[in-house]
Amino acid sequence: MCRIQVTSEALAGTRIRGLTPSADAELLRELLSSKKDMLENEITGKFIGDALKELEDNGWLERKDENNLLTTYEFNGNSFDKRQISESTHQRRFFVRRLRHLQHICQTFEGRLSENANVIDVSRSLLSALHPTPAVCGDSAGMAMEFIRQFETLASYDRGYYAGPFGYVGHDSADIVVAIRSALVTNYQNRLHSQPNLATDDKHTSDELPESKVSVFAGAGIVEGSTVQGEWTETSHKLGVISSLFPSSPVTLQSYSSPNVAWSSAFIEELVRCGITTFYICPGSRNTPLTTAIFKATRTNIGIVRAISVHDERGAGFRALGYARHNGRPAAVVTSSGTAVANLYPSVVEASSDGVPLLLLTADRPYESRDTGSNQSIDQVKMFSSSYIRWFRDIPSPSDDVPVSLALSDANHAVSLSKQLMGPVHLNIQFRENLAPDDGPIRNDERIGSITKFHNARFTDIPGFGRWSQSGSRWLDSYHSRNIVDFSVMEVAELILKSRRGIIVTGNLRSLDVDGSGADNLSSSISYFAKTIGFPVFAGVQSGPLRRESPVIQYSEHLLKHPFVSKGIQPDLILQIGTPLVSTEVSGMISKSMKLNTSTKHVLVQQLYPYERADPDQTVTHRVSTNIGHFLKSIIRHLKSLESTSTSFGSELAPLLHLGREMTRNMPTIIQQVAPKSATQSRDPQTNPANGESEQSDDVHSSLTEPQIMLALTEVLAETSLRNSPMALFLSNSMPVRDGEFFLYPLASSSGASFATLADDRKFPISVSVNRGASGIDGIISTAIGCGDSLNPTTLICGDVSTLHDLNALYGLTSESHPHSSNLNRIPLTTVIVNNGGGAIFSFLPIAKHGHDVGFDEYWGTPTNKFSFSQGASAFGLPYRHASSLESFKDAYRASILSGAPAIIEAKVTSRSANVDVHQQITRRAVDVIDKFISNADDSKSNLARLPIKQYHRETLQSSMTNSKGRAKNLLLLHGWMGDKTDWDSVASTLSADLSDEWNIVAIDLPGHGDSPEVLSSHQQIIRASLRLDSANPHENGPPFTLDDMARTICRSLIEDHHIKSVDAIVGYSLGGRLALAMKRLCARLDTQDGASFIQNGVSDTSISNFITDQTRLVLLGADPGKLSSAKGPISGNDRKRVAKDLSLSKSLMLSSFRSYLTGETHDTQYLTHFLTKWYSSNHLWGGLRYREPEKYAAMMNRRLESLKRRRHDLAAVLEGCSPPLTPQNDWKAVVPSKTAFVAGALDSKYSEIGRRWQEIRGISKYIEIPNAGHALLVEDPSMIAAIISGFIDNENENFVDDQFMPADSPVTTAMATMTLSDKVQRNDRSAYRLHKIGSMEYEAFGITIISGDGTDRGVLGIGWGDNARSRNELKRREGFIISITSNDGMAVGIGEVSPLTGLHRESLVDAELQLQMIKTFLSTDRLEESFCAEDMLSLDGSLTNFVDQIMVAAGIKLGVAAPSVRSGLEMAMLSVASQLAGTPLPEALARNYLNGMQTSSVSPIGLLPINGLITRGSASRQRGKTKFPSIKVKIGDKYASEDVENLANIQKTSGAGLRLRADANRAWTLQTALAFADEMQNLDMDISALEFIEEPLEKQYINGQWSLEIQVSSLEDFTRVSRIRYALDESLVDLAEKHQYDFERIALDLRQTFERTNSAASGCAAFVLKPAMLGLELSMRIAKLAHQDFQIPVVFSSSFDSGIGLSYTSILAAVADNSQFAAGLTKYSHGLGTFTMLAGDTLSPPFKSYVSEDGMLDVASLSRALYGLSLDEMSDRLPTYEASSTVNPTIASSKSESYLATTSSATGRDITVSVSMPLPFSDGIASSRFTDLPQMSRWSPWLNSVTYLDAAGLTEWNLNIKGVKFSWKAQSEVLQNPKGIKWKSISGLRNSGVVEFEPVSNDSCLMKLKMSIIMPYVLVSLFQGMPSVVHDFLQNKLLKWSLEMFRDVVKADLALERGDNELGDALFGAVEGRANALEEALK
Repeated sequence: MCRIQVTSEALAGTRIRGLTPSADAELLRELLSSKKDMLENEITGKFIGDALKELEDNGWLERKDENNLLTTYEFNGNSFDKRQISESTHQRRFFVRRLRHLQHICQTFEGRLSENANVIDVSRSLLSALHPTPAVCGDSAGMAMEFIRQFETLASYDRGYYAGPFGYVGHDSADIVVAIRSALVTNYQNRLHSQPNLATDDKHTSDELPESKVSVFAGAGIVEGSTVQGEWTETSHKLGVISSLFPSSPVTLQSYSSPNVAWSSAFIEELVRCGITTFYICPGSRNTPLTTAIFKATRTNIGIVRAISVHDERGAGFRALGYARHNGRPAAVVTSSGTAVANLYPSVVEASSDGVPLLLLTADRPYESRDTGSNQSIDQVKMFSSSYIRWFRDIPSPSDDVPVSLALSDANHAVSLSKQLMGPVHLNIQFRENLAPDDGPIRNDERIGSITKFHNARFTDIPGFGRWSQSGSRWLDSYHSRNIVDFSVMEVAELILKSRRGIIVTGNLRSLDVDGSGADNLSSSISYFAKTIGFPVFAGVQSGPLRRESPVIQYSEHLLKHPFVSKGIQPDLILQIGTPLVSTEVSGMISKSMKLNTSTKHVLVQQLYPYERADPDQTVTHRVSTNIGHFLKSIIRHLKSLESTSTSFGSELAPLLHLGREMTRNMPTIIQQVAPKSATQSRDPQTNPANGESEQSDDVHSSLTEPQIMLALTEVLAETSLRNSPMALFLSNSMPVRDGEFFLYPLASSSGASFATLADDRKFPISVSVNRGASGIDGIISTAIGCGDSLNPTTLICGDVSTLHDLNALYGLTSESHPHSSNLNRIPLTTVIVNNGGGAIFSFLPIAKHGHDVGFDEYWGTPTNKFSFSQGASAFGLPYRHASSLESFKDAYRASILSGAPAIIEAKVTSRSANVDVHQQITRRAVDVIDKFISNADDSKSNLARLPIKQYHRETLQSSMTNSKGRAKNLLLLHGWMGDKTDWDSVASTLSADLSDEWNIVAIDLPGHGDSPEVLSSHQQIIRASLRLDSANPHENGPPFTLDDMARTICRSLIEDHHIKSVDAIVGYSLGGRLALAMKRLCARLDTQDGASFIQNGVSDTSISNFITDQTRLVLLGADPGKLSSAKGPISGNDRKRVAKDLSLSKSLMLSSFRSYLTGETHDTQYLTHFLTKWYSSNHLWGGLRYREPEKYAAMMNRRLESLKRRRHDLAAVLEGCSPPLTPQNDWKAVVPSKTAFVAGALDSKYSEIGRRWQEIRGISKYIEIPNAGHALLVEDPSMIAAIISGFIDNENENFVDDQFMPADSPVTTAMATMTLSDKVQRNDRSAYRLHKIGSMEYEAFGITIISGDGTDRGVLGIGWGDNARSRNELKRREGFIISITSNDGMAVGIGEVSPLTGLHRESLVDAELQLQMIKTFLSTDRLEESFCAEDMLSLDGSLTNFVDQIMVAAGIKLGVAAPSVRSGLEMAMLSVASQLAGTPLPEALARNYLNGMQTSSVSPIGLLPINGLITRGSASRQRGKTKFPSIKVKIGDKYASEDVENLANIQKTSGAGLRLRADANRAWTLQTALAFADEMQNLDMDISALEFIEEPLEKQYINGQWSLEIQVSSLEDFTRVSRIRYALDESLVDLAEKHQYDFERIALDLRQTFERTNSAASGCAAFVLKPAMLGLELSMRIAKLAHQDFQIPVVFSSSFDSGIGLSYTSILAAVADNSQFAAGLTKYSHGLGTFTMLAGDTLSPPFKSYVSEDGMLDVASLSRALYGLSLDEMSDRLPTYEASSTVNPTIASSKSESYLATTSSATGRDITVSVSMPLPFSDGIASSRFTDLPQMSRWSPWLNSVTYLDAAGLTEWNLNIKGVKFSWKAQSEVLQNPKGIKWKSISGLRNSGVVEFEPVSNDSCLMKLKMSIIMPYVLVSLFQGMPSVVHDFLQNKLLKWSLEMFRDVVKADLALERGDNELGDALFGAVEGRANALEEALK
């Protein structure tokens, strides 16, 4: 028999692997010769040997011959002589274990198990003896383990599996390793849920925590001979191996407090990423920051980065030179300042001369030390001659004033140039103290305040840093001409393929490429490229003719000024062609996009000169220096080579082109509208005697504006360019180039076409030039003359100051300057001098507002009024014209162009200040135009409801006439995908003649089709989706169309809009057939969630149940019924292919729509025709229709083409959302077979097969095949389809079959299965509902700390009403009670919150508890006789209030003193109980009862609820935490009005666009003070409309000492009338309720009287603010209904600083109220639930905040599910102030009795303790091993559903069921050894603890003792009538007694079967089963 082998290894002593074989061998010899490493292995080996020796001594291992062990090292087959280390190692076998990166000394220990040993016992023994080994804890294992247990916890230090044993132990084998290197992945998002305190401890906030973290563990043994450096190096090597498996951690730089450290770390990191991995460091002080950063890099890049210390700078330079020669990449030399730098000169000369790349990093003294005689300071700036240095950069001292992007860009550019230009690059870096990585006082600086100041967040707050930090990639990828084909083309093409929101941006194109191609050709190339990839173009004015091309977004600069556009554009790829950019809007958009989205890429393509960086904002990620035209063509070729069709490309931002064209139509009008009107009429031109030309008088008031000049250029050129050569335009810097950027675009097409085409009336300058190299105003005229030297007509737009700078250049236009040229060859340059009286550009700068205080006009404005340009022109003999209006300028310009000769036009424009106003007005009006356009789109889902129909038979549907046979019948026709209602015309015309008169025939447009409301397809909707302004973007939140949604919409529209109450027959083609099946299923399953959704959306269950019944006939034409089998499972492979295909087609359609904005209608039609051709090409589906019926095919194609053009986005979304595998697969089961027929064409192999299969399983009555037809049944044979329909639906015979419809060999089977309608209980029949009674009530206290959020322990100030609303009042803690009410039968339990708030509630916490105790006592001793109907409670019609009143009166509480907080809590609990009894979560239950109780017909789905944030008095003016609420309420009235207004303005400014504000004054003001507040708003130019309303601005109003609502509202109306600020009622509503003692009828009467007199329609009341904690839940909802229905006033539900329980109920009420039909059309305000941000804890788990998104939207549906069925038992152990009851001592008193014993130690209240014992006929070992196998527990305790181990430490989860009530809990258990047994204690859920012990009596018997303590759940209290003795008896004499007996018998049966005694085993199991049945009956 083979013995089992035992093997172990001692692994200690480490070296890395060598880079070469020789280095590897040398490291091996070094390892073997190291006494320290051998000693380390010897210690570990002895430890293992001693453990094995102990096994030998115990007889578990065989003794072995120690003389046969080898004594040689083995390495790759070679033997090395071994030197004996010590006497003890003589006979051990050593060898080297060689791994990929490391090598270790290793010993192997082997042995064989003896006969009497087993694997499990030996494994346990070895684990106990060997864990932990000295390799991980040293010699003293006990001390090490104690240290770990004491100091290492999950919160402070989690080592994961490091140093732990890991493996398995089996019956005959085991394999266990020790984790000496490991990694622990911590997911903080999961831990935040399981450990809420993690995000609120002293160390971290949730914002600071990363999403996940990887911690890597390794160690090294310390023995004699160890050194710190050596052990650290060894550990680093070990860490590096496992760290290489994970991506690098983000380089955040946030832990650095010194600018030198942060800058150097980033700089060196970028060098490493760029391939600089070898650094030669010379000693010195000034280069300390670089040296320390490099040293850290060697630690984090083990084996990659090398730092070599060289004492001599000259030698270091040459060593770096040699490295670069050999490796082909540069190394870096690091030196200090002074002569150290000069020593590099010889190596610089050599490297330059031989073209060897070299990087010189020289440290230098800062600016203030230069040229001052400072020590070791020489002039290092450009120390090396430019003949030898390729590039030099003098870098200033690190500071957060200069962002980190400069450091990264400098490092990247230096390496790039060194490689590209093959030579040395010199970076001279200034460093200030502190040079060492120290913060605090600055070394050698004794000045006041000399402390290191560094804001690392500011240092890194730049675009692109997040990308660089997280990606591990270079800052920038640069490509040059020589490697373009290999790298840049492929890289950029890959980016294009991945992009979905790409754009092209063009700057200066440097239009003449090397091959001589001009700007026009390049513009055409860019346009073609843009059309090919589908990217829109932001074309700068320098792009010239590109602006006339269709892919260009016209007036893009104005679009970007709109906040929605600038915020929503967010491109993922920016292809910039040409540089620099003029537009600050475009460059700002790029920077913002790069900053917001770290994955956005910015590619720059330009022919750059060698040193050019062209990245002023440091946003470029890829820089390609090459010929632009060639590069674009190469990309297109490469994309085609990848077989990527054009359908793969497109940008979601292309629809912005339409918005630009909308601006093109409006901009000329805007420019004209803002221009000032001339005060005098233009005079006739006067002759200028100097030159004979006309001149106008200067005294004419100028109405010409600078934007008009740009407009005039395009208008005149469009008139004249046909008669002239192409025009060139030159723009001066300053205002002309900016106006050109903003206004120089082609005119709109005269035809009014929406698509930009190059038509005759859209001519545009062929080229535009600007001197933007240095952007100066020198030499402007000379440059323009040079442009005109080509004799092409040229126009120069030049400012007056720029003209004066280069006035003498005009001489070049005179005949004297061209003495040998004729007049025909004179330069045709028209110079337009824009005379605005000086430097107008400076008026746009902030300095302008300081005016005379700084001498603005003199030093910036530089007036030119005294200079006569007329005389200047005369001096040069040049024609001159003057213009001061648009028309006179156009006349002058037109004449000059037509003359073809040089001329000067002085355009006298409006003043500089007026010019600023003109531009600002244009911007405002442009924003208004955009506003109107993009704000026009309706919400998609709300637009789905009303669907158009077409009626074919009756004149009116509403008549509902009846004939002799009874009521009229309705036939509904549903078309297919891409169709519309008119598809049925041919079929319906035949049906009209065939069907009897009782039939109405109705065809309806499906959602997303025909004339149904557009959801995604209008230009407005597409643009809003592209800017992510709508949630209906199918690529963001899933498709807006699903099969069920469409089915519900059809039903709703027919019932509500078209008043069709029932449908007797439905015919559905393809998609229409699937919808018919879905409608049938949904209407037949009202008791399910699917059916309930109808009620949620406003259609009563009665209407739906009668709308489609089991008598409704279905005719399905080629429709997919789902899977015709009972099999359920995951989506199959074919299904996945279908889903992928549909998704691909949907995406293709979307992208084609985006491309159509660029390519035009012709190209788009071609694509859509291709799409349809491919769609209809499947012969197995369409049967070759194209060739069989070409005319019908062509007509169908034309109809579908028009449909796709109109509804492409909607149809694509339908295709995606309704892909058959994603829709319900069992709809076919919902049909009544005898009422269902299926039709398919014989040539349609797919659906004919479906029809046959469906018929075979008798699921339909008829399957009919139409001969010689494919899938296009409505097109191919409409008359046959009509005959089938009429025959099936209009025939009384259930077995109707017509053979003419089928081939002769096609059998038809009629299924005789029928279904009968069940009786329906009508909604208004209350007698059908069950009545219930309540059982007990319990409550427990809670307390939650209130936090201010400002980092202090201060609470929240100014919470309350009256004096409590002042900031001196502080709320630091929220206390209250959670109550629990159970139904009498124990089947429902509800919770509520009672938490009176001081300053709001009149009752105190003590008062509330007293009333709660009275109610609890009453319910525990007496029974409330009154019963309730759950549906009545949920209707909120007064029944709930009446029932709560009965409870309180019965408990002895007078209604006059009933606490509102107690009433509110009782209502919460009762509503929860009622919803459970109704079987649905509370929102749905209220929707069924409260909303339907109002006879509504429209209830929208309850989804996300907007919440407003709260800024309290005395708190910071900012939103709390990371939640960005859609609106903010600010507490005001405690300060001066000016302070409050300034605070509001600051909040609005810092929170950004889109935030809505409201204020709460808590009745702080008199009318005069309130009006002063309004005046302050106007003084600060704060838009009053930005304020939604002010809650209760006025103090309580009295007349003759009496307050009334009417008086209060009258004063509030006065306030609104004067201030135009609307108000909201809050305190007034509570006062009114208290005044009328919460009597709704009296409250309603008072409200009606008040608002009828006020005229609520014109009232200044913006909202009612309802506090359920003050008013009660039912009263709040009744007031809400009154406000909506009678006054059309919105409501806002607000918390009273409730905990999560109270907030949950308030939010549900808000959601239900918002979804009522009376709220339709009213403003939906955010609700006042944002107080959760101020709670340090919560009563709800997960807390309320976890259901709130970052944008302040509450998921009501998920929250309500968490609340559903929640009991106090589940909450008690997590309430913030809960303290567990004292645990029962589990020690069991010894008992000598061998019979069954049961004793009671405690049975009072809810605490019950029982003790039982029982003798067992088997040993304690057997009993303990069987009983402690907890998952087996349910075998002898059948009331336990399951017991599951959650971890290896004894954590278990238990689930049980008692009388139908389910309980669960988690417990920590521990196995006992002496005596054997187990003890446990619950840590959550049902609270219990206990111990089981097995006392040995003999070798084969023991006594089992059990003691258990349980705190009886409240539900069990109710179940057992509140009698603890009953519960005790049940536990002791039934559950525990029978469980122990069953345990005894189960173990006896197991032992019998193991012995082979099957008869006894079966008999015992039979007894166990019988006892289990008896126990089950007892439980019932």
